[in-house]
Amino acid sequence: GAEAHFGAFAQWAHAVSRYAGPLARAAPGAAQARAAMGEGLFVPVLPLLDESGTAPSGDAPASDGALSHLRRDADAGASRLMLAVEDANRLLADERRALRDNIQDWATCVGSFAPEASLAATMRHCVNVCEQWLGAVDYIEGMLRSQLIAAIGKEVSPADFAQYMQFHGRRVFGQAYAPVPFCFAVRRSDHHTPEGTVSIEEEVVGPGGDSNIAAPITTLVGRGTSERPMHFNLNASARVAFGGDRYLHAWLSHRFSDQMGAKLSLVARARQFSCMLVLVGRITSADTFDPKHAMLVQNKDELNIPLELSTIPTPKEFKDAIHSLSPEQQEFAKAFRSLQLESTLFGILVIHVKPQLERVLNLPQDSLTKEIKLTQDI
Repeated sequence: GAEAHFGAFAQWAHAVSRYAGPLARAAPGAAQARAAMGEGLFVPVLPLLDESGTAPSGDAPASDGALSHLRRDADAGASRLMLAVEDANRLLADERRALRDNIQDWATCVGSFAPEASLAATMRHCVNVCEQWLGAVDYIEGMLRSQLIAAIGKEVSPADFAQYMQFHGRRVFGQAYAPVPFCFAVRRSDHHTPEGTVSIEEEVVGPGGDSNIAAPITTLVGRGTSERPMHFNLNASARVAFGGDRYLHAWLSHRFSDQMGAKLSLVARARQFSCMLVLVGRITSADTFDPKHAMLVQNKDELNIPLELSTIPTPKEFKDAIHSLSPEQQEFAKAFRSLQLESTLFGILVIHVKPQLERVLNLPQDSLTKEIKLTQDI
């Protein structure tokens, strides 16, 4: 954008000024100069809004040798707050006069080093113009920010923005597609009581939110079933097949560049005399689950596992990052990115323990539901 352009140009102009300036200052007679080289000159960059309410007409004539001259765009509507074109051209003319006087003063003193002095003074003035422009933009953005905060009544944090998006989602999405909290009851069927809950909760970092109370994240969810089971390996010789309902979640994290959004945690809670096995890992293919950790949660246990998230560059950012690399390095970066994309789907698998015990012991279904002591002993 414009800020990056002026920042890069200011760095280049500063480097040129540092090269040419010492050459001119080392010339005989440089000490007789009345003003610093390129310093203290008028900079026609002001965060100025004219509230006179009069729209200017016509263009001010360009002075001879003017470095810049503004003309009104006939297709653009005249703003009553913008500075008149005539006044802007007068400011540019005064800038040119001040720069010309400074260059002539140094040229008179340094003699044959006049070109170096002229170049250094012009580049130093360009640096001051860029810095003044950046300061003016910051001032205007700060003013608009203050007005927005005054209109809303508070400074919006990532948690506040997330709450707004939840409110917006309830109005935009239909009931069947609206985002829902990631909190699910673990039960064998609708005829059984829940044995516990599994949720992913977020705790707000910094201001905003509901007093930083951990609450389930809100996700877009799709539910489906498949006759084809999924598998995971226990070891080199044992492979487990599993079925059941499958849920695919999409979560949109809101964060600002200078503020963290929230800390996430996987929370599993079990009721009294209930137990379940929670596996955490990645979905590596359409029918393969790669578990990394497994926990047995039972008898009012509450398992809280912090989740550390990391982001990968967008396709455009990745393309720009590898543009200057060698072909071999680009191929390696693309191959490693493919690995990252294939292993970024986080998976949670919940296995009921009692049905598996009944199958191992060759017992009728629901036989261990009321045999609490036996189940605990097993």
